[in-house]
Amino acid sequence: MNMKTTLRTILATLLLSCAAAINAQQVNTLYFLESAPMRHTINPAFQPVSNFYLTLPMIGYTSLWLGTNNWTMSDFVFKGPDGNTITPVHPDAPENWLEKHPSTFALDLDLHTNLLGFGFRIKEKSYLHINISEHLMFGANLASSLFQINDMSSGVVGPLGLGFNFMGYTDVAVGFSHKINDQWTVGGKFKFLVGQANAKLSINDLKLGTSLDSLHISGQGSLYAAAPLNWNTLPDNLNDLANYDLSQLFGNLNNGDIMTVVKDLIKPSGMGAAFDLGVTYKPIKQLQISASVTDLGFIRWTRNASIGFSMD
Repeated sequence: MNMKTTLRTILATLLLSCAAAINAQQVNTLYFLESAPMRHTINPAFQPVSNFYLTLPMIGYTSLWLGTNNWTMSDFVFKGPDGNTITPVHPDAPENWLEKHPSTFALDLDLHTNLLGFGFRIKEKSYLHINISEHLMFGANLASSLFQINDMSSGVVGPLGLGFNFMGYTDVAVGFSHKINDQWTVGGKFKFLVGQANAKLSINDLKLGTSLDSLHISGQGSLYAAAPLNWNTLPDNLNDLANYDLSQLFGNLNNGDIMTVVKDLIKPSGMGAAFDLGVTYKPIKQLQISASVTDLGFIRWTRNASIGFSMD
């Protein structure tokens, strides 16, 4: 069973058990679930059949999207010469297993979960939505040659490029949909965005020197981060982190002022806004055409730091 089949099985189970809408299935599924209140997340013009709805944390709506660039689980776990399961770093791994894949392994994960929401119909033709949701996004770009280190006895691998990014934010949304006539329905949504964290790590010219008893790493990189931490306490170069007390990032933690630390951590690291716009058109009873633009906006990040570093 490959990764795609496994994910579909897991996601289908989640859909049936907790009414979650999975992004890989979302476009094809939510468009036809007229009774699902959360259809307005893909087009603000959509109106639920019910006159009122209430969504609870997580079980009301959870969307998970996971994607790679032409990679599956069978590319990382396969049968060896003796029939045992091996990975690409095993000495018996096929030497040409990377030839059919891109030079970079890309992974993206996007989690969207409902915290609270409700909506109600107004005078038959209009609908109002109010929702609070949490968004977590992670991405990685790794040089494919990293998976080709199947001889750790000697040699140098590189130069390689690596990149990681993460963003977490909450949106408080107010949406409105109005049915103009039997054919046209329009909708819009305003979202107030509260950013918790945003980070990007980039490493260039990474080289790995290997031997039987040691591993040497060298390279150049940069780190950008926006989070409710005391970035001004960090050293100028990440090479000095070995002698750095990480508790300094949490403000008054060393003084035992836990409540102050908690207050600092829950403060936003960025603020912003976004809009959704949508329209539907029914030329005949059996056909509906829809168009929408979602998450058109920005977050202005503060409480941030940008650090360059080298490893040698």
